Amino acid sequence: MESSLPLVGSEEYKKARAELEELKQTYNLREPDRGETIEDPEVKWRIHKPDYTLANLAYLQGKTMNHSAGSLEELVENIVKTWEMEASHKKDFNQWSTVEQESYVVACNGSPEIPGEQVKEMGNYNALLGGCRPDLWNSESDFETSHRAFQSAFPTGFPWEVLAVLAGPSFPSSPHVVFTWRHWAQYSGIYTDCSGVNHQGTGDLVELYGLARVTLNPQLKIKKIDVQYKPDEFLEVLHNLRPAQDLAQGKSIIGPGAGCPFVQQQQQKQQQQQHEQPGDGPCSLS
Repeated sequence: MESSLPLVGSEEYKKARAELEELKQTYNLREPDRGETIEDPEVKWRIHKPDYTLANLAYLQGKTMNHSAGSLEELVENIVKTWEMEASHKKDFNQWSTVEQESYVVACNGSPEIPGEQVKEMGNYNALLGGCRPDLWNSESDFETSHRAFQSAFPTGFPWEVLAVLAGPSFPSSPHVVFTWRHWAQYSGIYTDCSGVNHQGTGDLVELYGLARVTLNPQLKIKKIDVQYKPDEFLEVLHNLRPAQDLAQGKSIIGPGAGCPFVQQQQQKQQQQQHEQPGDGPCSLS
């Protein structure tokens, strides 16, 4: 769900292109590979052929991983980015190169599977946000409205990366790839909610983490995408109901990690409530 703005030839585009080339040369980085069909003159685009200069710039500037060329992680990341490009921009479902059309389905957080043709019509945002609370997302939203909402909220792009591949496919016994991922953006625009209310972005970095299990055929075409994550909290940030920091570094789904144990947190709160001298740090009790 990465933005492909701005239009080629604009001043914003020229500036982004120059910054992107400088990053690539300085740090020996690579742009994502979204496949050969993006250059196919026979492709029927929803509006026009996309250009990912701004999206790739935001991706290189903000990614936390730098997977080796030819690695399984890079392969998975490019497959998903190509799938996203096709879902967002290709008008003819039969021209999608990343999916096995007759079996392709999408599921999210235990929801019923959505057939591929239906996903194509409704868009990835609606397919992956349809189970959210109705006060946070309109499940009847159409493709165009859903995309406009995030393009407006994240004018500098909404990049995505693979963090780690936990299991790779082994045909025919286990045709699945399981991986963790991160989606992020600067919330610098305006988000229009399902009631038509505009929310001004705070300028904060908003991060969204999750896990996906993708079933592939031997030609590495997608048969099923099953995504697990916590979209309600993400939408709460866009509604300015929750600070973006709550989602930082994936702690909303994996916990505080090496942070202070829960019992010690409670002990410290009790100390502070009793006006005792706090310790030297957030986890200083022994």
